[in-house]
Amino acid sequence: MKEVNFTVDNPKNLPIYSYSKIKAFYSCPYYFYQNYLDRPKDFVPAGHGTAEFGTFVHKILEFYEKGELGEYELLPYYEDHYDENVTSTFVMNLPNGFTRDLSALYYDGGKAYLENFSGYDGLKILESEYEFYEEVDGLFLLNGKVDLVAENEAGELVVIDHKSKGKFKNKAEREEYSRQLYLYAYAVYKKYKRFPKWLVFNMFRPNKWVQFQFKEDKYIEALDWSVKSVREIEAAFEFPPNPGTFYCQNFCGFREICKYKDDEPIE
Repeated sequence: MKEVNFTVDNPKNLPIYSYSKIKAFYSCPYYFYQNYLDRPKDFVPAGHGTAEFGTFVHKILEFYEKGELGEYELLPYYEDHYDENVTSTFVMNLPNGFTRDLSALYYDGGKAYLENFSGYDGLKILESEYEFYEEVDGLFLLNGKVDLVAENEAGELVVIDHKSKGKFKNKAEREEYSRQLYLYAYAVYKKYKRFPKWLVFNMFRPNKWVQFQFKEDKYIEALDWSVKSVREIEAAFEFPPNPGTFYCQNFCGFREICKYKDDEPIE
């Protein structure tokens, strides 16, 4: 099973995987199959306002990081271009038939963040939206896009990922998400020949800076997880659905046409 991007230098014809692609397999194998292996021609996956909001604010921060917008221009740009960039529903389908519209919560959160944004104090920006393809274990090309690579006043590398997520539910969820930053650290090491000292989630909707120190054991665990996951995916013959979950009901790009959407959750 190989999905190869022929625009990338890939002489070994290795499959290409990102953190989000691997995570999609564990969220719902059937979605993974539909999206990455057998997507209907010209099919456009259903969007969700929370994802579009995150992409839009990422874009604004990239403009700032690359010197294309000044601090004073960020909020006006947000207000002027919000409606054309964020078009999908913010309605969340909750258990027991309840729903909640989060549109005002997200809009106001983004506005407050950009209203109070004052740059990245003490950091020198080295890269914004650094995209990479790096071979891992001779098995696959790891693909990703690092939101920000910076250097602090002590000369230490800092890897930053902008997140629209309000908060982590618990420490275990933060540890799961931290794998993404550790995989980014692999690519940063390949380019800069040294590991980042600090890994950061810029939780921009509540304006919270979640910073933690690079740890070698966590780095090794993240790489091992990626290798184990890709081997599992590449060996898979069946891609069963995972219906009835919060992901299935709200974020799956195939939720509007999936024949399993209304099935009972699998125990």
